[in-house]
Amino acid sequence: MELLSLAFAHKGRGLLTFALTLLLSACAQRGTPIAPEPEETLLDHPTSALPEKFSQTGLYIDPVNEIPSDRVMAYDVRYALYSDDNDKSRYLFLPPGSKIANHDPQQWEFPEGTLFFKTFYLTAMGNRAAPKRKIETRVLQHRREGWQVGVYQWNPAGDEAFLTNGSEIRLPFQLPLGNYVYTIPSRLMCLACHQPQKDFVIGFEMIRLSAVLDENGGEQLRRLADRDIFTQPIADTKIEIPGPEVEREAIGYLHGNCANCHNPHSPVFSTTALDLRFTWLKENTVNIRPEKFATNDSTQVRIKPGAPEESLLFQLLARTFDDGTQFMPPLGTSRTDTVGIDLVRRWILSLGTAN
Repeated sequence: MELLSLAFAHKGRGLLTFALTLLLSACAQRGTPIAPEPEETLLDHPTSALPEKFSQTGLYIDPVNEIPSDRVMAYDVRYALYSDDNDKSRYLFLPPGSKIANHDPQQWEFPEGTLFFKTFYLTAMGNRAAPKRKIETRVLQHRREGWQVGVYQWNPAGDEAFLTNGSEIRLPFQLPLGNYVYTIPSRLMCLACHQPQKDFVIGFEMIRLSAVLDENGGEQLRRLADRDIFTQPIADTKIEIPGPEVEREAIGYLHGNCANCHNPHSPVFSTTALDLRFTWLKENTVNIRPEKFATNDSTQVRIKPGAPEESLLFQLLARTFDDGTQFMPPLGTSRTDTVGIDLVRRWILSLGTAN
């Protein structure tokens, strides 16, 4: 205050400025706290190398309570990939001013700097009443040279996760329903599922985003479109698979769990010639003999209406983890999806009554 009084006494603006500078300097020297500059994160430099600590990605402002940054967009999908009935959360980040090119409704193109975050929770093998725990978060990053994959393993406190070295990690748990081993995938396992996609991304597409309600009860795809993240307007936010309900749900289930490998862009297609995308699934399976898949039965078809046990697709889907044969899908699960299998069974049975 003495400095200010002296400055006013001399009635000099230059001296007043000088006095204020001295005052701020004195406050700093006396230990008056000055707010630190916020640390920059992956959201500030979305094409930089993935950080070692998940906190450095910037997704959460509070990781324990899972409060996300307002710079990311939460979303959910229907026809979700089965993951031993464990829960997931999903977020998308787009660099400011960038948009998703959606001129082809079946093949969106994502701008450089796009980030996808998907967190997996251990939910006690279907026991929704039990507390869930963050196990891992997978990150997809779109850089100029292509898509990068990072997998982060959460600590037991749930306040930090660390980038894995790209190897598979198996975590044993003793749960109320029995022993369970959760597998954090290797980088190669991630690539095995994502590379067969033309755009590398799984799930963020019209059919799986539409007809999903957000936390406020509104249409999720409409909310995303209203944020002006697409290059072309989306007129219809309710895309449905044709047919009765059991058929819609079964085809959607197979699309979500099988089409990421079984599509013409995948190396698998050269050995199976099987396209399980929802738009082509029925004409590729119902009363269709397998073209390349090895079978000893020359009369066998992919789907035989009314006869699930005689349908090759159902036989592969219904294999258990105990019979020593190749089960489907081959990655990402360690338990049979009995609900999904029953859904496909009921659909195939319904085809018999319809014909």
